[in-house]
Amino acid sequence: MAGNATMKSMIPHLRAAMIMSSAKANDFVARHFPSHCPFIMLAEFPRSGVNWVRDLLGDCLQLPVPRHPLFPVTFPAILQTHSPDPIRSAPVAYVLRDGRDVFVSHFWHAMAAVEGGTASRRRVLKYHPSLAEDHGGTQRRMVRFYDEWRLRPVGTSASWGKHVRNWLAPDDGAAATIIRFEALKQDPRSALRETIAALGMPVPEDFVIDFAVERNAIERQKARATSRVDNLARTRRQGSAGGWRAEMPADLQARFAEDFGRELALAGYPED
Repeated sequence: MAGNATMKSMIPHLRAAMIMSSAKANDFVARHFPSHCPFIMLAEFPRSGVNWVRDLLGDCLQLPVPRHPLFPVTFPAILQTHSPDPIRSAPVAYVLRDGRDVFVSHFWHAMAAVEGGTASRRRVLKYHPSLAEDHGGTQRRMVRFYDEWRLRPVGTSASWGKHVRNWLAPDDGAAATIIRFEALKQDPRSALRETIAALGMPVPEDFVIDFAVERNAIERQKARATSRVDNLARTRRQGSAGGWRAEMPADLQARFAEDFGRELALAGYPED
């Protein structure tokens, strides 16, 4: 019985290790063997909206979107990466979102993981130990979270500023196709057509794009029942653009502009 219990407790760790190994293998193929790469890679700084973009493109192009593959992907599909190191030759697009909305989304997502006791709780607390303290109110917790987030957030190995600089202004000048979250939210049909064409893929007929947009409306996804292997709709809050103005304290907005003003300008976002 004890042996069975031990084995059962190891399964989540084994699964996580397999997912990580698979992601590294897929990333390696995309970087070093682009002519043999069967998939489209979507890159983002965590909480920029890549899950939504991936599902939209998957429906438009009729491609699978394996969320957490346990083995390397060897078939046409759409995958994602949080790597701060740009991929050059393989089909790749970078999902860009205002860093302040990203920060707010990251804060609430991390809070949900810690307070809800999800499987990622330990990993979140490794990078954001301040969330273990439940005193001080939401704004004070957000400020403490920012002190950690601006240096090294959970989910990637670089700050938002470095991530954006690497992908938007790479040293060799070969920037990836950019998918702007705000443009996709404002006019998803036009944004999808432009993105698909930029990736060198045939642009589907209008009814296909209409189906993808309706099926993946954020409101509908939040209401949809989810399972363990699905994207958790409860973590996809309102998917707002500009919501940071109401949620970030004024002094934190000023700090963000001071810390990442250069990158906000590079990405085309005003500081106020």
